[in-house]
Amino acid sequence: SCEFDFNKMPFDTQMCGVRLQMMSPSGMATFNTEEVTFEKDADGYGGTKAWTFSIFDTASGATSDQRSYIDFGFQLERIPDYWVTFTIAPSVMLVAMSYGTFWIQRTAMPARATFAFICYLTTISLTNGALAVLPKVSSRNVLLLNILTLGQFFCAFTVFSIVVANYLLHIEVRLTAAWAEARKQENYQKLKESGEAVVFIGARIAKLDHYIVNKRGEMYFSDQHVDVLARWLFPVAYALAVAIVVGTALE
Repeated sequence: SCEFDFNKMPFDTQMCGVRLQMMSPSGMATFNTEEVTFEKDADGYGGTKAWTFSIFDTASGATSDQRSYIDFGFQLERIPDYWVTFTIAPSVMLVAMSYGTFWIQRTAMPARATFAFICYLTTISLTNGALAVLPKVSSRNVLLLNILTLGQFFCAFTVFSIVVANYLLHIEVRLTAAWAEARKQENYQKLKESGEAVVFIGARIAKLDHYIVNKRGEMYFSDQHVDVLARWLFPVAYALAVAIVVGTALE
């Protein structure tokens, strides 16, 4: 029998066993492990495109009703090339591509949003492809799914960051327009000296914008700050998260 452990997939090794048992009593026929030999070919004991196969143990004995048996213990080691090439590597590249949106011009929001959203949808497609060939197990127990989930999270973070940056850009545009209108007022200098200019500005921006704009009519946090912060935080956080996930699974 084989009780598969997917914790290290696609770098996992599974231990399995097979029992051959005589249907006649032991007195008539018995298994002898000393007479059992295994022949290797150029590829060892054989295997498939996805697994390598090796035998690590044999044992013989008799059941309670005196029927002779022999147990074979064998090892299946997964060949990770397929999963690394067509699942893990594309996931990492998609995260890197979504990170690249933070370096695109701030005003090109439609292009940035489209690019990031495509990356996010593609990571979901990769995850669905992996889930299709796995039993329904918790992703916390599968290295492959953990890496793909990280890819989804960071691509989703990119989309969210672009949404926030776009909102802040709109506030900046409204604020700039309000200040431009204030400067056109004949009594602008008087308004500025008395502090009424900020009241003038505040009346021309949305209510929600007031949480971002300080008493001097300036933004606490702009879309440019989002990009600068993400350019440093994003790659460090992703590399650290992948290192923790891989290190935990392979320890």
